Amino acid sequence: MRFSLQLKLTLVSLLLLFIPAVGFHVSTIIKSNLMQSREDTLMFSSRAVASALTGRPGLFEQELFRSLDKDKDIYLYELTNPMRLNGKLDDWKSQRENTITYSHEHQIFPEYRSPYSSLHFEHMIGKRRGYLHAVFIVTDDKLVYRNKQSLHLDRSDHLQISIEDQNQQLKKYIITTEKPGWVNGFLIPSKPEDSFLAKNEPRIQGVWEEIEDGYILEIRIPMKMIGKKLAFGIADVDNHETREIMTIISTTNPDKSDNLGWLLPISDEIVQILDSMNRPNSRIQVVDMSRRVRASIGD
Repeated sequence: MRFSLQLKLTLVSLLLLFIPAVGFHVSTIIKSNLMQSREDTLMFSSRAVASALTGRPGLFEQELFRSLDKDKDIYLYELTNPMRLNGKLDDWKSQRENTITYSHEHQIFPEYRSPYSSLHFEHMIGKRRGYLHAVFIVTDDKLVYRNKQSLHLDRSDHLQISIEDQNQQLKKYIITTEKPGWVNGFLIPSKPEDSFLAKNEPRIQGVWEEIEDGYILEIRIPMKMIGKKLAFGIADVDNHETREIMTIISTTNPDKSDNLGWLLPISDEIVQILDSMNRPNSRIQVVDMSRRVRASIGD
């Protein structure tokens, strides 16, 4: 039996159309099998991690795995690049998406919150090699620096730092300056009337850099000075004569330990537990209820 040229061409065309369809079907099956295999591997890894962590009673309470209170708790990001203390933002580029803005909604003084206040600040924070690093980008229409002749530290623009240390003692510090440049913290006495007796704390270091609409303050604090609670506040003074504090905007009320925010860092203990499960070309992360990464290993 002889086939016409037209029929032959038709059969060849159908075959050429059939081959890609078969290839697509086979490719779909292979992709589905690979996805199922990956899901099974992930499920197995998740169960292994869950088993390892649940076998340690009290671990999640110890590491503060609680829902993050965004109004006062501070998540401490792990900084991966070298941090130069220079009052510049170059080293903070990778953290820009984690910037938090504090404005009149976070005002703790005076009680009346004016939406027209010029004071607000952006804040980034992280941890690297035993130090807490933080930067404050402050918008302030009138800068008032410290009077060289005055012993009082709270009669100029300044940063307030409240720390519950590792002995659960509340410590308060102030950073202020007579001019832009290198700055250190001052430990404030527990009695407000003794504020002029503040002691220099050289371990708290920073750089104050004046910018067009305010200033940038970059600081670092040894982690061994810090317990599990922390708060920052920016105080604004506008009048060079009266030097009264006009506004304080804070991450939380810093006057009592109970009011301070929890400091939520990467959990070193959980990282050590997960380290034995590390495999090439894989990553394991543990997140809390607020979807914050609290431990991570792998590529």
